[in-house]
Amino acid sequence: MIETLLIFRLGDTLLGLDSDRVTRVQRVPVLTDVPLGESALRGIAVIDGRIVPVLDMGLLLVQEPVAQENESARLVVVQFEGDSLGFLVDGIEQTVALDGKTLAPVDSDLKGVESVFDLEGTPVQIIRPEALLDEPLLGGHAPFHVPFPLPQRGEQAGTEKVEAGMDGALYLHFMLGDEHFAIHTDQVKELLKVPVRFTPLTGAPMPPVLGVSPLRGEMVSVVDLSDLFGFGAFDPGGSHGRLVVIGNGQRQLALAVPRVHEVIEVARERIQPVRTGEAARSALPVSGVFQLEESVVVSVLGEAALEQLLAQYALTETRAHSEQIQQKEEADMAELAVFRIGQEAYALDIEQVQEIIKLQPITPIPEPPSFVEGIINLRGKVIPVINLPERLGFTFEPGERSKIVVGLHEGVQVGFLVDEVDEILYVDESACAFADDPDSLIHATVTLDEGRRVILWLRLQKVLEGIRFGALSA
Repeated sequence: MIETLLIFRLGDTLLGLDSDRVTRVQRVPVLTDVPLGESALRGIAVIDGRIVPVLDMGLLLVQEPVAQENESARLVVVQFEGDSLGFLVDGIEQTVALDGKTLAPVDSDLKGVESVFDLEGTPVQIIRPEALLDEPLLGGHAPFHVPFPLPQRGEQAGTEKVEAGMDGALYLHFMLGDEHFAIHTDQVKELLKVPVRFTPLTGAPMPPVLGVSPLRGEMVSVVDLSDLFGFGAFDPGGSHGRLVVIGNGQRQLALAVPRVHEVIEVARERIQPVRTGEAARSALPVSGVFQLEESVVVSVLGEAALEQLLAQYALTETRAHSEQIQQKEEADMAELAVFRIGQEAYALDIEQVQEIIKLQPITPIPEPPSFVEGIINLRGKVIPVINLPERLGFTFEPGERSKIVVGLHEGVQVGFLVDEVDEILYVDESACAFADDPDSLIHATVTLDEGRRVILWLRLQKVLEGIRFGALSA
């Protein structure tokens, strides 16, 4: 039963979603194109450390794409069968509590509409997200099973409506004891499930440091925020516990909190500044407070508080490196050959790459197999060359930096046209979100630099699937 509706806009049409399934609403992030995706699959985004496929709801419903560059455009992240999917919409209108009102059935031309809500005389068509999805649409880009998604809205979570013309900001809302706190999402680098145990720091750590934990190939110290605030020791075995990762570019730190409720948008005008002397009860300076519900007041940990935490508890670069060396034997590393097609980065396992050569004249062949550009002579051996951009659904314009990546598949040497080769890269497998579908073209999505860099790790056997080389590789 739907209790609260999130109402959004596609052109002049108002539609609604069950807000209990919405885990985040934000401005449109940078999207990474995916190969062979249908037009409605606009790419993938890294949201709080998760890999989220992004669909254009305008193309799905009204055949008009959402203008991502518009100031009002938003990304709505919806919980879907234990994973998350993002939907682009033209704008967010408001959140409405149904208060037991009955939704009327509707005979709509729009796919996925299951009922209608009367909003002061204006019909709002309610969408069931599952009805918008089918196997051909997502293909090999169905949601990656990333182990630590943001939780759904908690039972005590509020819905803050930001009125038109007011300046809103997104905050991560969490609990310490019975108290409510929030951190601006711009200061949150990642949100992770808490490991059951931490590795003790070398030496004798002082409470409230729980220990260190590997994060994207680096070691970070973990601080028990409940203990720091005097709410008692944190239980790492709790099912709701999360690590909130903060950082300032030089250092990062994980804050262990017992419960995260949601990400909420709060009008800045609603946040009441707090003077230093008024925050004496806390171990950190609280920058402000806002009222979430009639009896719920949320304390905001601002930039000064987080900088104080980083200065006091974050590992220095030397110390983090020392801790990392001690755990290096336990780390699972992958070595990748990273290359570019257009503006996107792709990779192959280095064990499948023999060499990288400059672009050279390719001899066309009559009636070539699909995607085979032709053949080259490499030290007396004939090698077929695949137009990899075309295979992935893109176009290829040869340039000065273009290369041929020579790979080996089932004993056959094959060349791949690419726009540019970036580097040979070692990555910790903790930075990889592996696809669960063995038939997916993408083996894994690699996120680096706190989500600012995304690399799609291709599965070579799927790239070459259906291509018959015959006697080309003589």
